[in-house]
Amino acid sequence: MANSLFVRKFIKENIANSSLFPKNYLYFPSYMYFGNKTTFCLGLALILFLSCADNSDVEFPSKDEVRQRYSSSSAEVAGSSSSGQSSSSALNKCNDGTTYNPADGFCYGDDYYDKCNGQEYDPASQICDDKKAVPAKCNNVPYNPLTQGCCANSEIFPISTQFCQSGTNVVKDFCGTKTYTATQFCYNSSKVADFCGNRTQTYDPDKYECKNSINPNGIYLKQKPKDSDNNSYEAVLIGTQTWMAQNLKKSKLYSYCPIDSDTECILMKYEYDFDGSEICPNRIDPHLGGYNDDNLDNCAKYGRLYNWNTVINDNEICPQGWHIPSAEDWNILLKFVEPECDLSGVFCFSAGTQLKAANTWLDYYKNNDPLFVVDNGTDDYGFAALPSSYGEYSNWNDIRIFNIGLSIWWSSSIIYDDDGVANFMVMGVGPATLKLPLDDSRGLYSIRCLKNQEE
Repeated sequence: MANSLFVRKFIKENIANSSLFPKNYLYFPSYMYFGNKTTFCLGLALILFLSCADNSDVEFPSKDEVRQRYSSSSAEVAGSSSSGQSSSSALNKCNDGTTYNPADGFCYGDDYYDKCNGQEYDPASQICDDKKAVPAKCNNVPYNPLTQGCCANSEIFPISTQFCQSGTNVVKDFCGTKTYTATQFCYNSSKVADFCGNRTQTYDPDKYECKNSINPNGIYLKQKPKDSDNNSYEAVLIGTQTWMAQNLKKSKLYSYCPIDSDTECILMKYEYDFDGSEICPNRIDPHLGGYNDDNLDNCAKYGRLYNWNTVINDNEICPQGWHIPSAEDWNILLKFVEPECDLSGVFCFSAGTQLKAANTWLDYYKNNDPLFVVDNGTDDYGFAALPSSYGEYSNWNDIRIFNIGLSIWWSSSIIYDDDGVANFMVMGVGPATLKLPLDDSRGLYSIRCLKNQEE
């Protein structure tokens, strides 16, 4: 009996509470793990012994405790298994810092590359094409994909300084570090910008921009010029010149607004009235600088009409940094718009159509002369010339304002110094741009200011 008690005590203290035989194994024999026959026999003997002995002194765990212990043991086993699996798929890192799974990619030199259909290849002489590693060739000429590219299978280029432009398949230099599309250009080797409409002229994107809401083909100055009356103007780049896209409307003594009348009217009538022409309605003394308040809207739309005295004497009529163009300035414009234009002749037909606004001209056609066949323009550059009419001082000192669908602008050039004869530019209602000298300087014409050239 003493030996029996000793054995039970030994089991209780050294086996039942030991990790070799957890309590749940003693309580549920079916859960026991026997690694070999010796362990199996020892375990079976212990179970039989305990079932026959007096177990009053042995404390067995409850059913819930057994289940809890078994659950914890299972979780430990699962965790151990999962940890082992992660270890088998450890990530690697290339010298360029890329972390990767060896099953998906590999390092070559310092850089990472995706495997080609699960296989490594030589990036210096091969490319992965349709999931196959094939020799790198451009039009059958081998190249090194690490330092070179192949554009449209026809041209090899250095990938450090050039790229194959999408849409054109043309090799281009990087714009700084940037690529650009066929609808864009690189300015000054550093700035990428969009072409405006169908034009291919480049510009400084820090100073100019496209404005589709006004004219998709216009290259507009970001900083609008502003006159001393605080009127601001759109301005466009055409060739090397930047022109106002509107006629000047600054208030000035002896400046006038265009009229809406279908025929000429006399603004100021002196002693004689030979032809019985209509007196301009609601006129005021022109020496006060204007007439007919009802026509102020026309000034806003078409600009004002100015006399020759203003052109030659007022150096501040244009906004600061701008000037009244010379005859040579006008010729540069015409030659850019219509390169085949004969500047020694009278007409530049194509230039007129391209510079005129695409609307309004039809409304002002009042002349049946075949020379002035009715026609709107195409406004290819945003110059947006409108039929602003003109005026003149007659031989009898009448001031007449005409409306026959013409635009006439002053130039600052004097043709004959002795007679004070000025040069001017005329645009008719037809497709022609006329460039004729004026026979005197008594006209009232529009002014288009031109931006001073930057040094």
